[in-house]
Amino acid sequence: MNSPDPARLRAFYERHLGFRLSDTLSRTGDLMYFLWCSPLHHSFASLAAPHVSLHHASFEMRGVEEYVRGTGRALRAASRTPRR
Repeated sequence: MNSPDPARLRAFYERHLGFRLSDTLSRTGDLMYFLWCSPLHHSFASLAAPHVSLHHASFEMRGVEEYVRGTGRALRAASRTPRR
């Protein structure tokens, strides 16, 4: 998640949702915090940016079949969405 205050966002996820810090990325100060709430390397990251926005999302799949079903659902939903 992009944020103008990634340290504050990190503190919120740690305090209220029980996430823990796994890594940081820095240049001249803290640029990015990687947080986890499962056995994975990280489940959430907050990145310094001028405004709040979603940077990216990923999804864990149990196999190719689940991926194909999910892709089909996304394509069907996109085809029903009116274009502007």
